[in-house]
Amino acid sequence: MTSSPEPAVAGVEELHFSIPVAGSDSRWEPASHIVFGRADVFRPDGPTLARYAQLVDRDTWQYSYVVLPVDLEPLQQGHYRQVSVTATFANPGIVAKHDMGAGQALHGGVAPTRGVGSSRVTWVLEPGNGEERLRPEGHQLGCLVQRPTGSTVSEVVIEVSVRVMRGLAVLQERTATMKEPRRYQLSFVKNTFARLPGQGDEEGVEPVVHIDVRTPEFPTQRNRMLIVFHGRDHKARRELYAFLRAIDLHPIEWTQVLELTGQGAPYIGDALDAAMNAAQAILVLMTPDEVVYLKPEQGDGPDDPELAPQGQARPNVLFEAGLAFGRFPDRTVLVEFGKVRPLSDLGGRYVVRLTDSSQSRQKLAKRLEAVGCAVNLNGTDWLSAGDLTPPSAELPSPPGTAAAPSRTPQGATASAERPPAGGRTEPITFDKVVAKSDASGNHIVYGEVVSAGSDVSLMTIDATFYDTNEEILGAAQGLVSGLTAGHPKNFQLITFDDVAGYADIRLQVNSRLP
Repeated sequence: MTSSPEPAVAGVEELHFSIPVAGSDSRWEPASHIVFGRADVFRPDGPTLARYAQLVDRDTWQYSYVVLPVDLEPLQQGHYRQVSVTATFANPGIVAKHDMGAGQALHGGVAPTRGVGSSRVTWVLEPGNGEERLRPEGHQLGCLVQRPTGSTVSEVVIEVSVRVMRGLAVLQERTATMKEPRRYQLSFVKNTFARLPGQGDEEGVEPVVHIDVRTPEFPTQRNRMLIVFHGRDHKARRELYAFLRAIDLHPIEWTQVLELTGQGAPYIGDALDAAMNAAQAILVLMTPDEVVYLKPEQGDGPDDPELAPQGQARPNVLFEAGLAFGRFPDRTVLVEFGKVRPLSDLGGRYVVRLTDSSQSRQKLAKRLEAVGCAVNLNGTDWLSAGDLTPPSAELPSPPGTAAAPSRTPQGATASAERPPAGGRTEPITFDKVVAKSDASGNHIVYGEVVSAGSDVSLMTIDATFYDTNEEILGAAQGLVSGLTAGHPKNFQLITFDDVAGYADIRLQVNSRLP
């Protein structure tokens, strides 16, 4: 009876990008795979052993060449710039050594870049001379290992970091890693290298299966096709579609894209890659469909702005925004429609805050044109097509508290009132309000606030910027805590919106807790 041959693949590891979503959160997005082949273990030649015999006790130590084949999954978008593989020999006494016999050349393997003389070694793979791209396949990692006499196996902990260049018009470097190190077992006698079971979140989790997804056939030319991700605000979607069609673009929903691929349930990254072969750009419409706030015990003190209720896009929209922006950053347009909790790490640089003004409509059209869409601004219909008035910014207070209806004041000095028990009003007034821009060009609103009636433990304040035509340019929000009745307290609000040239700032109380 003959034994089955040793498998050629020792293990396949998934590499991930860390993608920012809302606030300071992030999620993992599959980026690629790295494949470790079966290791080859060789006994060093006589001259090499003789050299080391002069330095160490041959009865105590033995030597082996280890060559580990490595292949990377070819990328559909972008290319590899650098790959770093680190191996830690976990068993006692095992260390990497220099191959002083240059003629051996580690049996074709690349020598470690750092860590020789220790149990933890790292190989760094980079493009050859004059090349900009690292080839995905055919790499060999070589290492001369010193081990205690009689040792036959060692556990090896593998870590991988990959630098990838992605993008079309503009290449951006991103780093992908494994979620956690992986453990393998290397046999110096049986010449085997195998991934140890029971690691990570394998149990109960179906692996991602990458398949060939057919490029969907869209009913119009590519530079007019626009894939739209949106949430539950169907009115906002309909009105936006009317505007997009008025500038001669053809919006299509993600569910329609999945149907046109011809696959039942393809991996979303594969489907998006296929769809973008036929569409020019992606538009992510973020509307305040949900109300979120941080638990008090998780906040950074009573003034943490995350404690205040905020409108937020649906989780699926945040996921799709991260996927689109991570995969096609130079072909993705993020649109905030209404007051939405911003995505982290974007700082407003890539977001269009949409209103019904002609300036805002033109800004969105120009942004779409910048990512390659064939926008048509001839005529004037596009200035009125679709009602792009943002949804209400009014938010419910956390459970157990009352919302604070308020009147919008005019000018820099303002007041906002709510009727307490008994029908008596307790006005909130603002004074000494001024806005200044910081070094980054963001506007900060400073001022004083006074509660004329009773103490306020926590209050959120909104500042809205208007131009000379009474059009909204942007808004700022902040918190004030520990407000004692009759005593003024300083506040500051910051906005990342482009409010340059504003003519008026109006303040109001959004919510407050007694």
